[in-house]
Amino acid sequence: METGTAIASLSKAAGGGLPASRQPASSGSTTGPEVTAAGPWFMALIIVSALASCLVAILFSDHVFAFPARVVDAPPEDLVVFHSISDFLERHSLAAAYDPDIFRNYLPEGRQAFLWLNPPHAVFFFSPLGALPYGVAKAILYAISALAMFGVCRLSGVKDNAIIAAAVLSPGMLAFAFTTQLGPILALLIIVALTQSKTRPILAGLAIAVATIKPQYGLLVPVFLIATGAWRAFAVAAITSSLLALASVVCFGFDSWIAFVQSTGLSPTGPGGSPQLFSATIGQLFAKIGAPAGIAIAAQLVAIGVAARLIWAAAKTLPLERAAGLAMILSLVAAPSAWTYDWAFVMAAILMLAKGQHWPLRLQLIAGAAWMAPLAVFLSSPAATPNLALIALAAALTWREFGGFRPSAHTTRTTFSASG
Repeated sequence: METGTAIASLSKAAGGGLPASRQPASSGSTTGPEVTAAGPWFMALIIVSALASCLVAILFSDHVFAFPARVVDAPPEDLVVFHSISDFLERHSLAAAYDPDIFRNYLPEGRQAFLWLNPPHAVFFFSPLGALPYGVAKAILYAISALAMFGVCRLSGVKDNAIIAAAVLSPGMLAFAFTTQLGPILALLIIVALTQSKTRPILAGLAIAVATIKPQYGLLVPVFLIATGAWRAFAVAAITSSLLALASVVCFGFDSWIAFVQSTGLSPTGPGGSPQLFSATIGQLFAKIGAPAGIAIAAQLVAIGVAARLIWAAAKTLPLERAAGLAMILSLVAAPSAWTYDWAFVMAAILMLAKGQHWPLRLQLIAGAAWMAPLAVFLSSPAATPNLALIALAAALTWREFGGFRPSAHTTRTTFSASG
């Protein structure tokens, strides 16, 4: 596809926005040409990033496209941990999995840098993977994650297949494929929780409960639910999460939870830990520039407080869908553990807040650079690139939603349907 044709195709956005009764007034004329999903410069950048991601995937094909039958033959990736936990529990208690020395010694040679850091009830979701050949489990994870990214796009208001393809082939999805983590799935769960909290509270609550297998990403979801008065979703989430925790205590013992809580303070990948290549947190930014652990932890705590305050303000003052878009990226800013493989959160925020909008050039470039940021770890760019990109984008989107970066004269109104 030629670049000009691709940009033209990508510029046909799907309906996004809100029902007319909740639609904010447009501050510009709606008679100009319809420009959607931020603008042409942003579109060009996500096309280039998709092509670059495909090239990098080919260069690392022995890793990305490795589907061995046995876990011992797998490349170093997180699925090794998820796939191994059920077999580990046949020989050890779950509490022992939180001991790095015990768990690492169980993993295949060359894969011992990984840790089990998930809450005990996560075992219920990961154990079925261990019953499958490793390559089959990886292929299933790829398929589910691609579908999850599709769902994220649709719930963000995107229907254009070219934009969806750019998202599925994005640098964030490349980072997921390289690590086999759960970023796209978790982003889908959180966006469901935020956007459906008022209209489908049971679905939203169940999504939150499942997302607690990686609790850092939903850390501020309760703030959003309380601020919007989504009490039914809050109650469903609390009850279901409690039942999952209770079931894990019955199956694995209360000592598994004690071990999990203790492990969260000892994690080398946290804000005060050693610098991690794929990490994108504010705490890790300070670690990457050599700041003491105490300063890195303090910076992350400040980020959590600021993000919570902004999410509360957004939920109280902005239309629901725009508040949800801002909450997606602020949730990643606040997360004590956030990585480039979680970039579906970033993409969701951009797409939700860009639909029906023509952004100023500077904001298009900030968003495009942030979309491309996961490529940095593959291109020998400075290690802090993803961290800085996340902060810059969160600041720019927050500034715009609360009054900065005024919409251009070509801003259009659109209609959003969560069901597509």
